[in-house]
Amino acid sequence: MALSTYKFRPLQRESWWSGSLVTAASTDQIVAEVSAVGDSLLTRISGYVRHHRPKSAGDVGDATVSYCMTRTRGRVDDVMSDPDDLRRVLEALADRLGGHVRDEPRSNAPHVHVLMGLTEGYVGDIPGAAAHSADDVIRDLPAGIAGVPAHIVAKRIGSEVYREDAVLLDTTPDRLQSLFD
Repeated sequence: MALSTYKFRPLQRESWWSGSLVTAASTDQIVAEVSAVGDSLLTRISGYVRHHRPKSAGDVGDATVSYCMTRTRGRVDDVMSDPDDLRRVLEALADRLGGHVRDEPRSNAPHVHVLMGLTEGYVGDIPGAAAHSADDVIRDLPAGIAGVPAHIVAKRIGSEVYREDAVLLDTTPDRLQSLFD
């Protein structure tokens, strides 16, 4: 199956900020604390979980998870969050989960990360079914685009935590267009 069947679409570019919480917590623990922090701070939280592999096969102590937040819109009509507010969310999560917060430095290298959710279509706020697995999407990626499984974990004020399987892409801007061809 060609990747163009997935019907991904680009969003408008915005000024950049990215940070993460590196922790040994599980994805379920992160979900629970995103809910608690969102309720206590009365703020929208949107990010993704990425698992990092141990450096060697028996090295369980090096297995970590990052909850990553980037200054972006979840929807076309969303208001962009202030970077200081996003960092406060990560610090509140670190207080509850342990770990450390880091701002991701901006690179001048021609390199991008793109998070692609795998749920296709919505009726109002209700998501459709996951149309494809992360493994299927990763298998079908064009040459020069790498992908790893990830999980979107987001909370809107007054709502339950939203979870969605995703693929985190790693590529260069010139190769990104091949996703839409």
